[in-house]
Order: sequence, then C-alpha cells, then structure tokens
Amino acid sequence: MKLKKITTALAIFLFGMVLLHLVLFWRVRDVIAKGYPDFTTFYMAGTMVRVGLRHELYDLASEWRVQQEFAPWVSIRQAALPYMHAPFEALLFVPLTVLPYGVAFAVWDGFNLLILLALPYLLRPHLGVLQNVSPLVVFGVELAFFPVIFVLLQGQDVILLSLFYSLAFIALKEDAQGRAGFWLALGLFRFHLIVPFVLVLFFSRRYRLITSFIVTALALAGVSAWLVGWRNLLHYPGYIWWLEQHKSKVILTPSQTTNIRGLLDTLLAKRFPATLVLTAVILLSAVVLFLAIRTWGKAGRSKTGFDIAFSVTLVAAVLVGYHSFIYDLAALLIPIAVSLGLLVQDGHLSRYVRLSFVISLLAIFCTPLYLLLWFRTGHPNVMAVFLLLWFGALAMAAHNQGLERRAAMSQVVKV
Repeated sequence: MKLKKITTALAIFLFGMVLLHLVLFWRVRDVIAKGYPDFTTFYMAGTMVRVGLRHELYDLASEWRVQQEFAPWVSIRQAALPYMHAPFEALLFVPLTVLPYGVAFAVWDGFNLLILLALPYLLRPHLGVLQNVSPLVVFGVELAFFPVIFVLLQGQDVILLSLFYSLAFIALKEDAQGRAGFWLALGLFRFHLIVPFVLVLFFSRRYRLITSFIVTALALAGVSAWLVGWRNLLHYPGYIWWLEQHKSKVILTPSQTTNIRGLLDTLLAKRFPATLVLTAVILLSAVVLFLAIRTWGKAGRSKTGFDIAFSVTLVAAVLVGYHSFIYDLAALLIPIAVSLGLLVQDGHLSRYVRLSFVISLLAIFCTPLYLLLWFRTGHPNVMAVFLLLWFGALAMAAHNQGLERRAAMSQVVKV
C-alpha cells in the first residue's frame, strides 16, 4: 500500500510538471516565432553555409547581418547571437534553412521529440529498470524533465548529444570501444561536455575508444577546415576566449551555469581574488574527475557497476564542463534511469545514499525550483548543489558495488 501511494504521488507530480511545461510553451509561442531562442544561431550558421558565407561563420558583423534578415524583431538583441559551436555542426542545419524560421524551428523540435521517443526503445535491452516500463511512460517522464523542455524551448542540440551518449553507452556494453569512440567524437559540437568524459575513459585505459575518438575528431576537424578554412579554424579557440572575456555579462554569465564553476563563482567571487576562485574550481573539478576514474576500477566490471560508472562519469562531465547550462542537464537521461533503478531494485543502499538520490532527483525534476532560481534569484547555478549531491550518491553506490564484487570473488576463491 505504501509503495502504491508513493507511485501515485510521483505520477501526479510528473503529470503536473508536464502540464506546466505545456503552459510555458503556449505562453512563449510568439517569442519563439520572432527568433528569440538559441535556435537563431544554428539557423544563421546553416544559412551562412548555404549561401556561401561559410568563411565568415565567426565574423560577428556578418552573423548580425544574416540574423537581421530572418529575426529583425528581437528587441533584446543589439548585436549577433554568436555561433559558438564547431563548424561541422552547421552542416546539420543547412537543410532546415530552406524553410521559414518558424517552420524550421518546429521541424527541429519534432526531430528532437523523435529522438526522445526512440531512446527508451534503444536503451531498454541494456537497462533493467526500463524493461518493465512502457517506453511511452518513459517518454512522458522525459517530458516532465525541465532541462529537456528547455532544450525544446530554445531549439538547442543537447538531445542529439544525449542520443550520442546513449549509442556510446550501448557500444561500450557490447565491448565495441571503437564504435563508442566514434559516437562520442560526433558529440564534440559540445566539446566541454565530451572532453571530460573521454578524459576519464582515457585514465580508465579504454585505449581503443580513445584511438577511434581521435581519428573521428581529426576527420571532423578536416570537415570544419573545409567549411571555414584552416585560418578560421585555428582562430576558433581565440574567438571563444574573446567571447568569454567580452560577452560574459550577457550570454556566458557564471551565475547561469549549473556546474562547479558557476557554484563557486557565486559563493566565492565577491570575497576572494579571481585567481583563488579559479584555483578552487580546478581543484574541485580534479577531485570530481578523480572520483569518476576510481568508479571504473571499483565497479566498472560488473553489469550494474558499469551502469553506475558511466552515470558517475556523465554527471562529472556536466559538473566540470566550463559552460554547463540548464539545458545541458538533458544529457543526463541515462544517469536518471540508472539512479531510479538503484532506488527500486537495490535493497543494499544505505539510508544516506537512498535519501541523497531522492532529494537530488526530486530537485532536478522540480520545474518551479528552476523558475524560482532563474527568475527570482538569478542564480540557477545553485542547482549544482543537487548535482553534487547526486554525484556523491552515485559514487558511493559504485563503491558499494566494488565491495560486493570483491566479497563475491573472495567467496569464489575460498570455495
């Protein structure tokens, strides 16, 4: 009876989040049509490639001129919303630019919804918690997750990244490291979330994966050079750094980032020098990555242990990523499924770990909390507290898996 009440309460909670998201979509429909969302920068990049301006892809004056052609009604923008992703991603949006902006946005969101619908079917054979749940129910849970909805509201690309992470997860489970490296490299359009993940796997001695990753990354670099030219490609890091220095108060504010950098910036920036804050960010990021590396050695060789290690590493990548915004949490669908599976199926979790899972998962699914932190306080980076709590719970679950595995092996040796 108690379990039934909890399940009913969770269903009502998630259904309420979905309804709230539908209301949000309805209220901002006119804003979307005018070109306010981030999709503007993708549509602009695709347009520039299509009309022969690909060598000017990172020229702010050219970007502004193109954006004004299809989104001149955006009153909050007095300059271009800059394209900050790798050049090769612009190719993905070229076909959409033959459509009017509003139609292209709807098609892109439709594509993302198809990915969300496909993910439960794709992951079901590889995640035990999904095998007894209808994929349509899982799809509903995805739509109850505000970061997913934020991706759809902004026309962002993180759901595609989640697909690549899912394909890499499946490949690693099948011991196809080369294929996993290929999928991870395709996600380099959000390199700040991919590189920390791959770095952990490098120190976990997944060398075939690393080789495939590097080869694919070099191929993508070649495509990018063909698009914008080698000079512009080599200038790309400097362009990103310039934006960081000159646009940080407008589009890259640390208070908007749900990561270690954003959290420590809020807690320490007004009290300590910038160099000390940066040192604290580097040290805490190093600790998080170190703990992620250890999970592969402790638990990564068993079925459940692998799921946990992958989840720990993915949460770590978001925490460490330099620009991790609310919509980047949409990449954490596998860790969410794994954590729910541990809560439902693992009776050996300690009370502290179980409580940490419950608190962190409820927080990251609570849309009013995001809206409160974002619109009332201006500090959505506080969500990083719950990510750290979640990370700690997963790391402890991995540690327990490692202890159980060693205990089982010792019993075998004794026999």
